[in-house]
Amino acid sequence: MRDMRQSELGVTELGASKGAFVQGKDGKGKEIVMNSRNTETQALATSIHELAHIVPL
Repeated sequence: MRDMRQSELGVTELGASKGAFVQGKDGKGKEIVMNSRNTETQALATSIHELAHIVPL
């Protein structure tokens, strides 16, 4: 997981979103990006939510 300011895929702003699972163009590269304005509690809850996006069913 990365802070949005450290995104390797170019995510620089999330607006009101607490986090996002993003994929690079052509499916190359994947990362979870967290909003740098999150509180610690928001960051924890959002981390769990975003991790669920990458766990195969």
